[in-house]
Amino acid sequence: MVQTIVSKSEKVLVAVGGKYQQRRKGVMILIRRSETGNRSRRSYKLRRTGTNNDVTGVFGVIGGGNDNKADLLSFVGGGNTNSASKHGALAGGANNQATGGFSFVGGGDTNIANAGYAAVGGGFKNQATAAHAFVGGGKDNKVIAAFGVIGGGEGNTVTVQGNAILGGVNNNDNGLNGVMIAGNGITAAIPDALHINGLWANNIPGPGGGSLPSGSVYWDVPGSAGRVLYIVP
Repeated sequence: MVQTIVSKSEKVLVAVGGKYQQRRKGVMILIRRSETGNRSRRSYKLRRTGTNNDVTGVFGVIGGGNDNKADLLSFVGGGNTNSASKHGALAGGANNQATGGFSFVGGGDTNIANAGYAAVGGGFKNQATAAHAFVGGGKDNKVIAAFGVIGGGEGNTVTVQGNAILGGVNNNDNGLNGVMIAGNGITAAIPDALHINGLWANNIPGPGGGSLPSGSVYWDVPGSAGRVLYIVP
């Protein structure tokens, strides 16, 4: 059995196999039961280095840092003022929350994953607040619909299930279904479409399209209009 006792001098007594060893505060502590002052209130929790870390649930783990909290079967690797609960995992950073069931935050600052299986890789002030939502990084990005994705960038918003913004700045799916955006300053205009600022393509066949299969793209010159792209029906 392993126990901890925290004395007024903040030294730790660890009992392993019936023998006590004295260690200073900051070493690994496996806690079998609550003792006054150790800020771990249920059985089988693990704290390592750092200060003012609080493990409040069974099998919660805090690896280090300061002012972090881990609840039932949750993990905080380190950093400052981070919080994980409901089987969430949080690697580090500051002021992050992985509080949805099986949610994840990799790092960064002030990121939130507070829905089931939601994830934020890092960045600043990103939010994944719906089930299975994902934000890779960047700043001030929000996914508020299930299975939505934002790869990165700044100020992007996904509001409809399954939509994706690959990156860029200030893009919005505008509440439309089936939207994918790659670019800057785009507000989706039609559903079920890719929205981009520009397209560059090389080696497009033309003119006329010849015997290309249906759905192929080719170019032609209708009168004096210059080159125009066509899709084979």
